[in-house]
Amino acid sequence: MSVPGEPQPDTGSGLPPAEDQGTGGASPAPDDAPPGTPVCDVCGAPMYERHCRIICPRCGYQRDCSDP
Repeated sequence: MSVPGEPQPDTGSGLPPAEDQGTGGASPAPDDAPPGTPVCDVCGAPMYERHCRIICPRCGYQRDCSDP
């Protein structure tokens, strides 16, 4: 039972609420990616190329550039 004016116990996780719970701001939607941008096989986010790796910034999936 709560008493007015008395602090209530914190039943949350102790973390501040997330401001953006949609995509997390990790990457734009695939529709916003330039044409020819590789798309992640796991989560569908646009990927970027770094040296001979193709990396998903959303889920971390990696492909080698020599993979089909």
